[in-house]
Amino acid sequence: MGYTDAQSEIFNLVNYVPTEAQFEIHQDQTRNKLIAGGERAGKSKVNSKELLSHYAWGILGLKRKNALYWLLGNDYEACRGEWEHIVEDFQKLELMDCPPTKNIDPGEIKLQDGTRIITKSARYPEKIATVAPNGILVCEAAQIDYDTFIRVTARTAETRGWVCMAGTFEQQFGADWYKRLFFLGQSDNSMDLKSFSLPTWSNTVIFPGGRDDPELLSQEAKMPNDKFMERFGGVPCPPSHRIIPEFSNKIHVKEIPFNKDLPVDIAIDPGYRGACVVTAIQDYGEYLVGIDEVYRTGVLLKDIILIVQKKPWYDAIRHSIIDIAGRQHQGGQEPPIEVWESETKGRVIPRSNRLRNEEDGIDLLRTHLMPHPITGNPGIYINPNCRGFIAECGGGESPVDGGGIWVRDKNTLKPMDKNDHACKTWIYYLLDKFGFSGEFKPPPPLHWGGSKPRKTFVRT
Repeated sequence: MGYTDAQSEIFNLVNYVPTEAQFEIHQDQTRNKLIAGGERAGKSKVNSKELLSHYAWGILGLKRKNALYWLLGNDYEACRGEWEHIVEDFQKLELMDCPPTKNIDPGEIKLQDGTRIITKSARYPEKIATVAPNGILVCEAAQIDYDTFIRVTARTAETRGWVCMAGTFEQQFGADWYKRLFFLGQSDNSMDLKSFSLPTWSNTVIFPGGRDDPELLSQEAKMPNDKFMERFGGVPCPPSHRIIPEFSNKIHVKEIPFNKDLPVDIAIDPGYRGACVVTAIQDYGEYLVGIDEVYRTGVLLKDIILIVQKKPWYDAIRHSIIDIAGRQHQGGQEPPIEVWESETKGRVIPRSNRLRNEEDGIDLLRTHLMPHPITGNPGIYINPNCRGFIAECGGGESPVDGGGIWVRDKNTLKPMDKNDHACKTWIYYLLDKFGFSGEFKPPPPLHWGGSKPRKTFVRT
């Protein structure tokens, strides 16, 4: 749904004139939206107008009647802002079948065409699993937990419905998932999600000076810039102790599918301490592309290999790299290198190299993620389906339980031995291909598949 004549007409009827920031949200056609609002930015109003937009399009475009919409909050009171805006709008439109319920715990609005708008509370999950809605407004979204968000939004699958969530980044609720979802919505992703910032200064009714409003300038002087931008700009601060700060969904995540005309290299982390990861990479000369990954926990290596063998890029594999620990017997088991060789009948025989130290490997990965000083393009692009790597860099939810961001210990500043598996595959690969000097290092011809070397640059 774009910014249609129906949408414009219904906004005019309720005397709503979107600001530039609000217009960008309303005209976007993405199925699911996340609105990160600054303090007093008017996020509840914008969220409510998304429901109004979909209602207008449903009536005039799809000829839909008897639609069902939910307002979902951590509790019923969290829905109050959107509820009051919606009640006011439909009263102006004179479309109510009867007065709305006096209370919102739960609340219900019935329209003349049979459409119903009802409130839901995440504190009563047994009342959520009912008839599938056509659309959901998630109110004060950062206050609910991620499991609730997934369970509730899955209810739109049957109707192919939409979700629009609005909230402020609130540390007291531990809603790191909301930040990660925001970052995910800044790039191509499998959730059909787009995220928007609605800064406080866009609400010129309360802050007539806009970005230079004296009150906002006073608030800005009281706190670090990143905290100000998070609280008032609707832009989340990544964790200060994440290990790969160069990564950005907007810069690095890009839909670049498997190219049948190029060979594939795979990098493997055997997963002794946690997840087993296989990353599939293609070299385009000016940049590398992570086209796919297998990221699993609690799965035998032979089963991982079976998954890889069913991938469309398996027959294109020319070169493979594994953690040096892949040479070792662990718990009396056959070394992973030998398992790969035997299970693939010699098709995949991984090489390995020894890292001088972990920090050198981290710097190598960070260097290749940096935009080139001349072209502005990074040395690595990541497909949206490489969810493990994206999560470890702080850009989305992990594909496995207990996964998350690769971070440093806050006391020792050493890399934590957790959530590093996909990142490690890239480090093994870059070390094998470029070494630590940044110069191209050709591998043996029997295992290398034909793409041209590229120059790289080194962090100083």
